[in-house]
Order: sequence, then C-alpha cells, then structure tokens
Amino acid sequence: MRVLEMIHLIHNNTIINSWQSYPKVVDTPDGSRLHAQYELKRQGVEYLESQGLYREQRQSVELGENEYISGYSDPVVIDGKPVCVPIVATKTQEIIAAERAEAVDRVIAERYRRLSLGFDYDFGDSRGVHRIGTTEDDHKGWDKVAKLASAAIFAGIPNTAIDIETDTGAVQITASEWQQITLAVALWEQPIWHYSFALQAMNPIPENYTDEVYWS
Repeated sequence: MRVLEMIHLIHNNTIINSWQSYPKVVDTPDGSRLHAQYELKRQGVEYLESQGLYREQRQSVELGENEYISGYSDPVVIDGKPVCVPIVATKTQEIIAAERAEAVDRVIAERYRRLSLGFDYDFGDSRGVHRIGTTEDDHKGWDKVAKLASAAIFAGIPNTAIDIETDTGAVQITASEWQQITLAVALWEQPIWHYSFALQAMNPIPENYTDEVYWS
C-alpha cells in the first residue's frame, strides 16, 4: 500500500522523475534548473505546478456495501496531474465478522467507561449530596460494606452505624440506608446496560456510538 504522497515532475503527460518531498533543485526537460524549495516559499505551489512539479493526489471513489480501499495504485497522469487510483476490494465474511466483533468490543468498553463514572446520591438531610464512586475498585470496597449491612439487617439491627468514604468525603450511614444506596446504584446502572445492549444489536453499529443520543 502506498503511504507517501510523492512529488512528481510531469512532461508531455509522463512522469519523468519523483521525490518524497520537494527537492532543492530540479533539472527540467528544457535544460533549465528549477530551485523548487526556494520557489515554493517565494511563489507557492501554483508556480511549481506551472513548471510541471506536482504533489500526487488520491482519487476519490464511492464505496459500495462491504467494499473498502485496500490500497492505491502507482501514480498515473490524469488531466496532467499525478493521481493514485484506489484499489477497491470486497470484504470477506471473516473481515465483516472481525469488524463487527471490534465494534461490539468498543460499545462494551464505552459501557464500562460510563458505569465507572459514578453518580450523585442525595441523603436528603444535612449530609447533602455525595458522589458514589463506581469503578471496579470502588465496587470491591462497597462489597465489604454490603456484607456488613446485610449482616446487621439479618441480625435485626438495621440502624447499625457504618462509616464509609465516598468520592465526596467521609459520611456515616445505617445498614438500612446502604440498601437504599444499593437500589439507587442499580437504578442508575440499568439504563446504561439497556442502551449498551440496544447498540450491540444494531447492524451496523454506528460509528458515533459514544454520542449521548444512543445512551439516553
């Protein structure tokens, strides 16, 4: 596959010399010398093109379903300019399946990114609003709190005080209040999972899958 956009000297609709970048000096077909880099700064690209020195272009093409550009041809002269023609290929079923799997993985990654952002929980009293962290490490810590809260409730002491550390700061809750926070977390997470599954079911999955329109 061609990567460089070369510079070409064209004479009589034929490429007679090529460079990776504008050369300092070009020996032209008429025997004169063109100081290309100097003239580029002094008179610009249009002047160099008037002397037959062109940067190659890539021809645009409208792709059909499951078609892709696998590379570009060596430059050919079209309308007096060097043009690389795209090589169009049809995606195999293996390529299509692999691209879909990659798209699904990207949606899942976006889902976990959103699930790790945390959310605001309002205690409705002087404790105010606290940011509840929801990263994997946060969940490991919350699991310890959940076990303690459940044990207290099963023991018949739901008002047992538990000190926790949110992203906002330290706060004291009761075992029964932790159940309310757990419910709030689940209600916050559920739509994210729902929209994620809806995106994963799309075919094709939109390229702008991270846009809020798909998650609300």
